[in-house]
Amino acid sequence: MAVNGYMTTSLVCFAQAIRGNQPLGTLKMVLVTPTSPVAFVLFSSLYPFVRAALDAVFYLLAGTMFGLSLGRVNLLAVLLIFLLSVAAFSSIGILSATFTLVFKRGDPFLWLFGGLSWLLGGVFYPLEVLPRFLQHAGQLLPITHALVGMRAALLHNASILELLPQIGVLGLFALVGLPLSLLAFHLGVRWARITGTLSHF
Repeated sequence: MAVNGYMTTSLVCFAQAIRGNQPLGTLKMVLVTPTSPVAFVLFSSLYPFVRAALDAVFYLLAGTMFGLSLGRVNLLAVLLIFLLSVAAFSSIGILSATFTLVFKRGDPFLWLFGGLSWLLGGVFYPLEVLPRFLQHAGQLLPITHALVGMRAALLHNASILELLPQIGVLGLFALVGLPLSLLAFHLGVRWARITGTLSHF
């Protein structure tokens, strides 16, 4: 639930920032200043990410009341998996914000991605109960690797070396997805400036 919480935050907070600021004209006022679009979209997500991190800590503390043992936590591995996961999920969220900025409506791909992540990512049940082809499909989603890595680091003191498969996949998602999504957002803002639709919703 903790991983699912910060995944959901990463997916929706960027588009919410656009939807909340565009009708009021705040977005247009900020982006006509020297503030870069990338800085705007990143800084607008700080509070939701802090809140998601605190929620994750709360889930873990609540879990200890029901017998969860945190005595075998590899804190460095947990932090690395967390940062890579947020970066990977955020690339999808920033693309959704770009869609919202350009087309002035919610992104249907975002909800499809979120639904598939909940169904195939191992959030509510183990992947092993799914048919083989759905297990393979689940491996294409970053949440699958985030959950496997986080559970291993939290519950089994897995080292970074043991988590290299998950770190590699999440790192690839982040390394490729984040720059592309930020470039797409930058181009989306540029298009909205040219067409004069920054304050339209």
